Amino acid sequence: MNPVFVFQHGIGTPQWVELIQSTADGNQLVQLEFVEQLVSYYDMEEAARWAKHYALPLEKLPHQIVPLVATAKRYVKFSVRKIKWFIAMML
Repeated sequence: MNPVFVFQHGIGTPQWVELIQSTADGNQLVQLEFVEQLVSYYDMEEAARWAKHYALPLEKLPHQIVPLVATAKRYVKFSVRKIKWFIAMML
């Protein structure tokens, strides 16, 4: 899937989730960068959910979200605007 096409024409939240998961799965550096970008966007809860989803080591996470990871919900809820912003930053 062409990221520029996706960004310009839009896709639904489940597709964004799948895109992020398929891009970051198996690559801890990308996972950590994504979590750090969410923190820089001041979305600590979202960052904690992703950190928990990827089972990232607590010692590698931004200190702001470490306490939130333990209580983060198992399901992952995403904001399409935030994920579009992140994808745009990666282009």
